[in-house]
Amino acid sequence: MSKNRKMHSAQMASLFDIVTYTDDFLRIRDVGDWDNALNGLQIENSGRVTRFGAAVDVSTRVLTEAAKKKVDLLIVHHGLFWSGLQPVRSALRRQLQLAFENDIALYSAHLPLDIHPKIGNNAQLAAVLGLKSAQQNCRASVSDASRVASWFVNCDEH
Repeated sequence: MSKNRKMHSAQMASLFDIVTYTDDFLRIRDVGDWDNALNGLQIENSGRVTRFGAAVDVSTRVLTEAAKKKVDLLIVHHGLFWSGLQPVRSALRRQLQLAFENDIALYSAHLPLDIHPKIGNNAQLAAVLGLKSAQQNCRASVSDASRVASWFVNCDEH
């Protein structure tokens, strides 16, 4: 019995450790984004992670599927709070309820994931297209305080 318990413990990770590592790796605090993107941990769970899942957008359907698969940590590109502060009712209520009842933590990374130089969406697209010397630039939008991610490539070198 203690052997099984030891094996189970070895497969469990700390939510705090995962979030700390991911925040640092993606530079969550350094990369500007839309005000309501709320990058990083959006919902915490009991603190343990044995299985994680990923999706582009969080939704009732995604959370239902995550619950069925016993996911402890759901990592998404677009989190729950894009509309800003809002009443907790309808879809948002169902989504929060699913997360709380099934002990699912939610982590969101928008522009920090888009512009990451190694695993970012832009870096992956550049790699698929065979672009070798792509450079990234994140700049403030002229119209508001949000951020716009851009990928610049010197086409003369390809």
